[in-house]
Amino acid sequence: MTANDFFWAIKTTAKGKSSGLDGLPAEYYQIFSHKWARVYELIYASQFNKGRMTKFQRRAYISLLYKKGDRSLPSNYRPLTLLNHDAKFGPKIVAYRLRNILPKLLHSDQFGFTQGRSIRHALVEFQDLQQLAKNSGLHNAGAVLLDFAKAFDSVLWPALNLVLKHFGFGNFFRDAIKTFYKGTIVTVLVNGIASEYFELGSGVRQGDPLSPALFVLFLEPMLNFLRWKTGHLGINVPNSKLPHHLLAFADDCTGILKDLRHTRVFIDSVQYYSNAAGLTLNSDKTIVMPFQGFDQDLRETLTMDELYVVPDDGSTKLLGISQSPTLPPSTRFDSLITKMVQRCQLWKYRGRTIRGRAVILRTIVLPLFWYTAAVTPIPKGVVDQVRNLCKSFLFKETIAPTSSIKGHFPEEWLYWPSTKGGLGLPETATFGAALRLCTLRDSVQHACHYLKLPRWFEPAAATFSDCLHGSGTVFDILYVNMPRTSPAPERWRPMGVFWFTTLQAWRKLRETELDGEILFRHCFEMPIWLNFLFTVQAKKKPFEGTSTLAEHFRTQGYIRLRDFIERHGQTATKSLCLHILTDIDFASPRLRTLAASHFIKQLQDWRVLPLLTPYGPYVPVELTSATHAWSFKGKLLTRIKNRDFYRLLHTLPTIPTQPNSALEVDVAPEWDKMWRTELNLDKILLPILADLKFRLQHNGLNVRRKYRYHTEDTNCPHGCAAKETVKHLFWSCPIVHAVWIKLLRCIAPYLQSDMQWKSVVYLLDLKFTTVSLTQFGHRNLLIIFHIIRAGVLYPTWIHRNHRIFQNVEPSAVYVECRAVAYAKLHLRRIQNITTCPKLTNLTRTVLSRLDTISPTTLRRHQ
Repeated sequence: MTANDFFWAIKTTAKGKSSGLDGLPAEYYQIFSHKWARVYELIYASQFNKGRMTKFQRRAYISLLYKKGDRSLPSNYRPLTLLNHDAKFGPKIVAYRLRNILPKLLHSDQFGFTQGRSIRHALVEFQDLQQLAKNSGLHNAGAVLLDFAKAFDSVLWPALNLVLKHFGFGNFFRDAIKTFYKGTIVTVLVNGIASEYFELGSGVRQGDPLSPALFVLFLEPMLNFLRWKTGHLGINVPNSKLPHHLLAFADDCTGILKDLRHTRVFIDSVQYYSNAAGLTLNSDKTIVMPFQGFDQDLRETLTMDELYVVPDDGSTKLLGISQSPTLPPSTRFDSLITKMVQRCQLWKYRGRTIRGRAVILRTIVLPLFWYTAAVTPIPKGVVDQVRNLCKSFLFKETIAPTSSIKGHFPEEWLYWPSTKGGLGLPETATFGAALRLCTLRDSVQHACHYLKLPRWFEPAAATFSDCLHGSGTVFDILYVNMPRTSPAPERWRPMGVFWFTTLQAWRKLRETELDGEILFRHCFEMPIWLNFLFTVQAKKKPFEGTSTLAEHFRTQGYIRLRDFIERHGQTATKSLCLHILTDIDFASPRLRTLAASHFIKQLQDWRVLPLLTPYGPYVPVELTSATHAWSFKGKLLTRIKNRDFYRLLHTLPTIPTQPNSALEVDVAPEWDKMWRTELNLDKILLPILADLKFRLQHNGLNVRRKYRYHTEDTNCPHGCAAKETVKHLFWSCPIVHAVWIKLLRCIAPYLQSDMQWKSVVYLLDLKFTTVSLTQFGHRNLLIIFHIIRAGVLYPTWIHRNHRIFQNVEPSAVYVECRAVAYAKLHLRRIQNITTCPKLTNLTRTVLSRLDTISPTTLRRHQ
């Protein structure tokens, strides 16, 4: 291991992670990472020669992480090893080197901790196998969900060494692994109390960067044994070389059986290998899940065998997602909504600002939902519940997903990006569709890269081919205009609700952003009969089924123009078509000629004839459509990420009424430019001050509507005879205006004209003198004005609420003192952190002017 390796390991170590016994965080090593890299190059070389790590590198804490169930049972806790950071640099380097090797060593049924494989793929394959079993009439098919007790801690080191040797790892690599683990001494932390130290004799440490890779390598021989011993018991998928028998994500292993009468054979095989390898199978936690309504006699047989069988109307969890023999996938969201409500209630009083609560929703609440939404279509009722939940949390109402509330400003602002004045919440249905499209993209990406179907996609490919009914195969489904109806029509029902809704989202994506001209270059290989580019009649129907005479070509397997070249060595012509139809019994020769003429004319109308024949080897027909140039706004499908799918699919909702009119600002600003400027300036403000300004600019302060059901106009709470409006409260009221006059004197020399209300709200017509712009710069002057503006607005609003709810006397001194205090607080902070000389000089000047302000008691305005 070189110093360059250690430099990378130190630099890429995440900050804020728990340290080990030495208490040194990752940031400590990152201060002088280039020097530490040289040091650890020598240290690790020395330890490899000695065959063990240093004294402190071998010591670690074991922290217990609660999983679920009875908290008094040790088995319900996961032990996490807290190592010193310097003890993890070496294993991290080795894990990085293994990254490109693991996919070549591990079977594609192992989805855990392997580059290019995803837990989503395992879940989609499981769903598709269940759907395929229903389509094929495999009434006794199902899955056996295995559970190993403390699998990571059961790895025997001699057995791991044999496995690594079997996979071809050399002596140096295996000796390095021994060095990392030999003599590891740990102490268990329970309720903050450390136990006596003891030495580990087995297991791979959870918390070590290398442990996941070592564990999946250790487990692979068992999976190979099961493929050899019981692989024939899996479900046979059309055009798949081997039955689909296993799904594994690290130690979460699931056996797929075409007949659950073989369950005991499968479990005995697992138990046989486990006894030899040191693993412990939890028979009482092993679950049998039928893929559909189950034979009662077989259920009783399995139950008598001391196995838990999921009821027909029950469910169990696979990789964190609820699975059921008969219940629809939409039921998965029922428990999720409950968890989201609980999390909202936990954070309800911790988020003080509306944008802070939006961040809590994006990062803490909604992620509970997205994992399930990635493999499950979201029903409209659930979308409504999530929207109600978000609104009630944002506007501090009772958390109730079943009841809709009216927010302080139009709901559409919730889904606009923050750079355009919104809160940046993801729209539920669109974000879920984007996540599902990522699964479709992964299948296309694999097909383009390896020129073969990914194994996890094979069940879906089989259902796609069945649904196409001879009008295409597998990826030709990309050209189909999937019906927008719900539920799915009879023809498309065999593919299951997940793929049907995914292909509906794909159609929407195609219709909005597809670069059609680039795609049309592949017309030679496109399917003819079900293709959104090849339509007939005014209703733009697909060619399939519109002409009884032309259908003869489809029934004989002429799916694309390429088929004419492969079979006859030439493109489609009328004479060739007549020759193809020779063996078909028509009522008269005229009908044969009419069929050939109609087919050729249709091809000419689509402008695919005459056609230049491409040269070179052909891609397998089932992969052809995947390799086409699916480009969206200049970006190929294989390079599009989830956020890109969302941006392509999401249409910004129309704001019903812009807030400037309600705020008595006649001229609308350049909204996009204004929101970007405000968002950038808000970075220097305390969140509560920025939040008030944000709500003010959206007319979301509920002025005149502060009382529960009170909607009538009220007088100014400061005692003015005028009606309370936003402009009067924050600008025209004599008490507040006197404060504005005093504070604006600090920047008056830099302004071209007197300050106006529209400048306070939206920075409209806020112009600075040429001299000040040259001396300080436009952005620096904006920063100072932004601070003074927020400093006046916030205490004005607080004083207004004190008047209403606590009946305090109106006081300009209250507003003035706090306005000056807030302004000084922000200016001094900028003075301490800025490196810009112009901003430093401007801040110093304004601060000196603020120091000259002495609050005076103003006579109450009658």
